[in-house]
Amino acid sequence: MKRIVLLLVLSLLFFSGCRRNVENLPPARFSGKGAMQPGSFTYDIIAESKDKKIGESILYVRANNNLLEINESIRNDTAWLDEKTLEPEKVTANYTIRNVPTQLTAKFLNDLIHISIESHKKIRKFILRKDKNTYPDNALSYLLSGFDFKEKNAYIYDYWPYTSLLTLCTIHNLGSEKRNINGKEVTVYHIVLDFGREKRNLYYSVKAPHILLEKDVNGLDYILKH
Repeated sequence: MKRIVLLLVLSLLFFSGCRRNVENLPPARFSGKGAMQPGSFTYDIIAESKDKKIGESILYVRANNNLLEINESIRNDTAWLDEKTLEPEKVTANYTIRNVPTQLTAKFLNDLIHISIESHKKIRKFILRKDKNTYPDNALSYLLSGFDFKEKNAYIYDYWPYTSLLTLCTIHNLGSEKRNINGKEVTVYHIVLDFGREKRNLYYSVKAPHILLEKDVNGLDYILKH
């Protein structure tokens, strides 16, 4: 019980501090009309420092019972979004802590996230207060394909299931630019996700549906295969 209270206090302190940083930014708006259609999208993973392929990643977007199921082959978490509003409904994750398998379920309800973590055959439950503009981390690549590209700057809060913490993310829309992808010069929308300590660059086709063509994260480049 003490641990739950402490988590709530820390989240409230963190949350109130972040709120002051977004007062001049609009909340990001997403729409399924321009977003990537359900399907699988395969990306070569290139080490930027050595310009060498080190593997591949598949982004899966599946429609089922008015929900979109989104996951990536190199990650062990799945997000479910409302197919029409793109609001988050649930996140599940499987990971290992000190060689112990752990399962997490997070349900997004109004202004709260109800979290259940099962480990060592014990279940721990707690509640995390969230901003209305909170989205699961593993859904961001898909969500930004439905971004209102007329907006220049916006914000969201990023929910990371492996820590169950919220991180303020500023979205910078750098507009359209030319970029060489797979040996071809294409026009893309360039979006930068700024988490403070980390930045991600995402490049989407300018024609709807806006397909994620490339992204770079932590020194790795993900490039859509033909």
